[in-house]
Amino acid sequence: MGFANRTGGARRWLAAAGLVLAVALSAELSHSLTNSGVGAAPIWTANAFIALGLLILPRTWAPGVVLSAFAVLVAATAHNDSLKPMALVFAGVNVMEAVLVAHLARIACGPTVRLTNLPRVARLLGFAVLPAAAVSALTAGLLQAGALGRPIGPYAVSWFAADALGLALILPPLLLTRRPMRDFERPWWEHLFIYALLAAATSVAFLYKATPLHFILFPIALFAAFRLGPRGAGFATLLLTAVTVGFITIIGGRGVNPGWSMAERIQAGQILVGAVFLSSLVTAMAVSDQARLKHVLVIGREADR
Repeated sequence: MGFANRTGGARRWLAAAGLVLAVALSAELSHSLTNSGVGAAPIWTANAFIALGLLILPRTWAPGVVLSAFAVLVAATAHNDSLKPMALVFAGVNVMEAVLVAHLARIACGPTVRLTNLPRVARLLGFAVLPAAAVSALTAGLLQAGALGRPIGPYAVSWFAADALGLALILPPLLLTRRPMRDFERPWWEHLFIYALLAAATSVAFLYKATPLHFILFPIALFAAFRLGPRGAGFATLLLTAVTVGFITIIGGRGVNPGWSMAERIQAGQILVGAVFLSSLVTAMAVSDQARLKHVLVIGREADR
């Protein structure tokens, strides 16, 4: 028992450290895009990792999660000369948003926030992600207008779009990856093959300029959903998000309209990932429900014997 407790504690500390690193890297990426002249960050995923920490780590760790995230965001924001005067304020607003998302998610989806079906995913998005992003966007817009004298509307809208898309594309897949895979146990090489195929297809879609090939991502994502279930769909979405954002930010996103700004390219990439995720999630949930019904029928037949 003692060894099990130590192992569980070590995993929690490792998960906490990984989440802090993810917050730091994602915030740095977003601010680097802001520094490049696109105005408000076109993508913001850091709050999804903070909210995940509040949801999966022990509740007694919540103060530590909040303080660690706040310190990391202050440090990341202070690098940006245009945001430095508001570093404490913006970090506070982002942490507030993550806390609100976690609180509303528990109300909408239950204390454990298990995404076992599509209605739960819809409740997470509709009753947690969107309201929290709206509150933080309005708060940030008002604070920015008061401190810097800029219009509220454009900044609040860009904040809401970046935060809502970032939360919607990262938090549900992260929660799905924590689901057990009893009905979708596959050999390691099949996981590797499917994810490598998705990464390769994404690379081709963004590198090939003659013809738009982004539609080839859908059958591969659906194949991952059929073979690996909801958890596999979650991992596939996280991989697709990382590769897509990487190509757009590092090489400019060939295969994307060259007349678009960086912000427009990133938003288009997020919409693409969202469409692929939604398609694969619907498929994965349907396959998962079929597997669950099959188990119920088997148990019923055995009970009748």
